[in-house]
Amino acid sequence: MMQRLCSALIAALAAVVLPASADNPHDPFAAEVIAYEPVGDVAPYDDPAKALGPPRGFGPMVPNNETIVSLGAAGGSITLRMANPVVQDPANPMGLDFIVWSNAFWVGGNPQRRYQEPAIVEIAQDPEGPWHLIPGSRGFDPVPFPRVEEPPGSTNANDPYLLAGAIHNPNATDGDPDTDDIQYNWGYAKLSPTMQPYLDNYVRPSDPLRVQHTPRAGGGDAFAIEWAVDANGEPAGITEFEYIRLTTLVDRQMGMLGTSSSEIMAVGAVAPDVDTSGNGILDAWERYVGADPERPENTVLPLEIPAIEGGSSPGTVLGEAEDANGNRIRLYAGERRTEDNRAFNVVVDIREENDPGGTLSEADYVKSTAVRTFESSESDFVEAGIEPAQFRIAYRASEITGLDEGDLRPFRHSNGQYVSDGISSVEVNPGPRTVTFRSRYSGTFILAAPEGEGAPETPGPEGAIVLSADPPEAMPAHPATLVTVTSDIIRDGDGDPVGDGALFTVVTTRGEIASSDADPNRSGIQTASADGRIEFLVRPGAEAGTVYISAASVEGSAYGELRYAVTPAEPAPPAPLRMGTPDGEDPITVPVTVGPVTDLHGNTVSDGTLLTIDVTNAVIVSGDADGSQPGHQVVLSGGYATFFVEVHSEDEIFTLRVFGDSEQAEYLGEQSFSGAGFTPTPLSLPAIILLVGGSLLTLGAWRVSRGPSHA
Repeated sequence: MMQRLCSALIAALAAVVLPASADNPHDPFAAEVIAYEPVGDVAPYDDPAKALGPPRGFGPMVPNNETIVSLGAAGGSITLRMANPVVQDPANPMGLDFIVWSNAFWVGGNPQRRYQEPAIVEIAQDPEGPWHLIPGSRGFDPVPFPRVEEPPGSTNANDPYLLAGAIHNPNATDGDPDTDDIQYNWGYAKLSPTMQPYLDNYVRPSDPLRVQHTPRAGGGDAFAIEWAVDANGEPAGITEFEYIRLTTLVDRQMGMLGTSSSEIMAVGAVAPDVDTSGNGILDAWERYVGADPERPENTVLPLEIPAIEGGSSPGTVLGEAEDANGNRIRLYAGERRTEDNRAFNVVVDIREENDPGGTLSEADYVKSTAVRTFESSESDFVEAGIEPAQFRIAYRASEITGLDEGDLRPFRHSNGQYVSDGISSVEVNPGPRTVTFRSRYSGTFILAAPEGEGAPETPGPEGAIVLSADPPEAMPAHPATLVTVTSDIIRDGDGDPVGDGALFTVVTTRGEIASSDADPNRSGIQTASADGRIEFLVRPGAEAGTVYISAASVEGSAYGELRYAVTPAEPAPPAPLRMGTPDGEDPITVPVTVGPVTDLHGNTVSDGTLLTIDVTNAVIVSGDADGSQPGHQVVLSGGYATFFVEVHSEDEIFTLRVFGDSEQAEYLGEQSFSGAGFTPTPLSLPAIILLVGGSLLTLGAWRVSRGPSHA
């Protein structure tokens, strides 16, 4: 029962990536299993098809064990055919050509300590060979075929140069600080974590020679074709391959973790660093998902920003797409989305269309000819786990002839008519001639209004409004804090500063405008210029997230927007502690999770926040996240951190205390534990805390079977 529950939960967490058809000429991933020869009993991780298609990672600290195939003990292998040949391209980042993903992870969130079980990599242009070995950092010869025997144990504490287990980077322990950022081990599979799906990150390689995550990369272990050698150990000289073989490299028994065994999640080609439209998404990925790399508005946007890329608290702008005419779609983060089986990316497009026909739901309104289609692979944004999307229709004067410009409203085409359900936050800005609104649904929209005078040409302020804030850039969340927003000099069509009293509509996407309204007869909040500038107050509120503050001239076409961050405040008590399942050995290893950690206003503290853990009657054995500070630090992701302690017996009581600072002055909480009341649970997962239906569920830390390791 518990095993089925665990599998269901992890399946629900699996990231959904836009699929490619079997004959997609732009598919960068492995498409066929040629051979699968594991060594030992690897059930239930014995489905080689799990290595096909794109990876689905959970990030650097939590491996996804539901989407892997195990190769078993040393010598176990899998051979795959790529959907399309992997080609050496001079435009590839860092000269890297392909990536292998696995369930490796950072132990305790420390990138200097990786849980790794290396596999050796071979590539070929034909399934019958010749096969060309990647020697990696150890420089293995192809004959005899590489195999490394290591003494029992799960760390390299006694020998800094071991390969399999919870391996502390030897360069971080050699006494030379200049090498700390350099990986000692590289050039093998299952060394590095797989990141959560994010835009085109699975065709962007992580630097295999560096310890820290490469921004925007999808993790895994990256390789260059030119590293391959022939049977004599000389450069193979090949420039492409279609087949790849992965073989478990290390023979090592690791106690409760079983035998060292390489697990493979996916194999994929690196994309050339080419972005024709300049929208930040590589052309190769846009072609793979069916978007047009020549058009910036037809692209991929994220539905969640991973913690390692900065995270996306509610209200964070996830991304936007805009066409050459100023029509735009912008997505905002909602609740944390990983508890359901949802997509992490969405393909969008913007098109100007003809009216498909249909009546308006408002009898007094008349259609304009401003029709825009905002297409999305997720038709309901709220159902997809984010806030309603923000759309902007940039209309032309000729499109609203004979209509009341000030009363323009958007309507969505649905079942043969135009409706307004799901549409909110409508803002009409006659100056720049835009209508901005929120809608939970994508689709085709038309502007309509009562009859009126259309869009007269009116003089007034023109150009960009440059806004700045005090405090600048960001402030901690607090319900009473005010932000003063000020503009630079705003100019009219002649280049002169605007006169006193010119009106500007000011808007904030979160919180409220705290200044008085200069024209209560107009919709929204107006502020008036003085000495060529505007100044107004914004109260962002106590909810952390990203705030967009804008100002648009009531007359003319001046417009400006300011992005402002409301950050979580300092961690506040209590910081709950939960114990996972001990491993049952002597000394006993116990996983402990701290979290959720929030500020005084209930905001989850920022990813990357360090906490200090103090322990009595036990020893913390997972990596210290910041060795430059006193005490033992753990790093938070999503408000949680997991670490490991050793105790001498199940009956021994140990106490953990949590502090928000290394001086241990900011007390957050404490808890005493004993392993006596815990029974090991047969789960093949590291300690994971899942939020399921609002309840916390702790999954066991270590597998108790004695077969190959699937940690």
